[in-house]
Amino acid sequence: MLTKTTNLKGFEIRATDGELGTMGEFYFDDDTWAIRYLTVETGGWLGGREVLISPISVAYTDWQTKRLNVALTKKQVENSPDIDTHRPVSRQQEAAYLRYDGSPYYWGGPYLWGPAFCPAERATPGRASMDERADRIERVRWMDSKVYGGLTREAIKGAPEYVETAPITRAYENMLYHHYGRSYWLQQAQHEFSLSSSGA
Repeated sequence: MLTKTTNLKGFEIRATDGELGTMGEFYFDDDTWAIRYLTVETGGWLGGREVLISPISVAYTDWQTKRLNVALTKKQVENSPDIDTHRPVSRQQEAAYLRYDGSPYYWGGPYLWGPAFCPAERATPGRASMDERADRIERVRWMDSKVYGGLTREAIKGAPEYVETAPITRAYENMLYHHYGRSYWLQQAQHEFSLSSSGA
């Protein structure tokens, strides 16, 4: 299912041994647009400290109760490296976090998540995936708050209308695919087929 990141704002984040806090913001890679981290507003139990959590840690999302379960303990989160969540995360900070987390570096492989196509392939069994990518975005110019895409005005003008209050269904995605000529689920299916064919 596709959803907006704003729909997750305020969700309860629950560790394996209790509540961590509430969902804050998302950190995304401004080159690939993959979501790399979630911030958790921990509230009282960590003195209001905000912490980062990798989407690899997400085990289950309960939309009815607005809760995200993560495969981490409160102690693991408490002892994680300090990161200023009000500033961009540097590669050095990411390396320190991933060493602590025990996850391989995502920048060390051919796919969006390094050796894996998506977080689920890097996660332990039972963990869910959480991944976004915008293939038509070419670059972000932070100085003047502009996003540059590899599309013409005419292509965007003729695209299927987006209605914010309507869910994005696979039928709507199919219309977008036919209009823009790009489908992320076909790319993923081809990748999964190549993995199964190679015996990986």
